[in-house]
Amino acid sequence: MIVLIYNDYTHQMERYDLKLDDNMPYTTSRGISVREFSINSDTNILWSQRSFLSNFSKLLQQVNHDFEISSGFSRIWEVFEGERLHNKRGNGINGGTNLDYQQDINFRKLVEKSNNFTFVNCKSNEYSFTHINSHQNYVSESVPFQAIQLNDIGVDVCILQDALWFLGFEIKQINGYFDNNLENEVKLFQIANGLSSNGIVDSDTWFMLMHYVREDDINFIIE
Repeated sequence: MIVLIYNDYTHQMERYDLKLDDNMPYTTSRGISVREFSINSDTNILWSQRSFLSNFSKLLQQVNHDFEISSGFSRIWEVFEGERLHNKRGNGINGGTNLDYQQDINFRKLVEKSNNFTFVNCKSNEYSFTHINSHQNYVSESVPFQAIQLNDIGVDVCILQDALWFLGFEIKQINGYFDNNLENEVKLFQIANGLSSNGIVDSDTWFMLMHYVREDDINFIIE
């Protein structure tokens, strides 16, 4: 399993070759296994961010009961219409289906006290799950990715590379670096879709990319 971590302390992309039973990097205080993190994804490449992993690990260390992760990482082309997209950034986790009412309340208080996450609790009859993602200034819930361009680095660049690769563009590797080759491929995508071909992946370009990679919308043809 290839794990790419954007280290937001050093501003470097880090690569790890891990097994499913290994812990995700920066989760040593309460190890989150690679298997847990990728629980709902059929993939051999993952990405995340150091601050999210370390903060979530520290949060779980304060919980005096087990927190079962029910939905972790998945790639953007595995998402279906209406599903939260924060997990696709490698900065979101669903879980807590095993918590009773009081445990759920206590866990929410810990999340809010940590001031590192956005907390969403969803209930339907007796089924409950908690969605946690790192605080981000997203344009919207439907386009939760940052605007990126040449020379940028991070997990959003990984997502861009992966989406374009999935659509058949010439992406040689997923590494989190926005280089000249990636800019050229972005411009080709923008031209094909009547967007401004400036190589900057803004909300309009992200929205169009997600339009094609969603499960019920895979019909993009490169001309």
